[in-house]
Amino acid sequence: MLSDFECRNLIENYSDMLMHIAMGRVNNRQEAEDIVEEVFIKVAVKGLVFESAVAERAYLIRAVINGCHSFHRLFRSKELSLSLFPSVSEKPQERRSDVLAAVASLPPKYRDAVYLHYYKELTAKEISQALGDSVSAVEKRLSRARKMLKDILGEDYGYEAF
Repeated sequence: MLSDFECRNLIENYSDMLMHIAMGRVNNRQEAEDIVEEVFIKVAVKGLVFESAVAERAYLIRAVINGCHSFHRLFRSKELSLSLFPSVSEKPQERRSDVLAAVASLPPKYRDAVYLHYYKELTAKEISQALGDSVSAVEKRLSRARKMLKDILGEDYGYEAF
């Protein structure tokens, strides 16, 4: 079992990122909180110790995604709202909100890759470890997501938005 200090450290380091991923997948704040909480409890109770921060982050991301899959098996929720992305201020710039809406409209596997790469600044290798995919699959997913975003936003935005 992990100490209180270790548990607090995990929560402080990863709760925002994990909540963002869960919210983007289940579209329900209460369920997202429950999923993230269950992951932290499992790690704390089992006393899991990881070789590195990268391995720790990869395990937590994968566990949250798996929790979301379990949720979807029970409840088929398809809607997504912009309120799922709390990193944007209440009065966002129009351009930023357009990009955010476009990212929110992507299918989950592309949205997760974009979020982890552009918002959490993970490399393709780190994303591949977190999601359990190959590096080339993540790079292809990011490439396809950029193309989808370009199609959604039009030529006006170019790639500087990404």
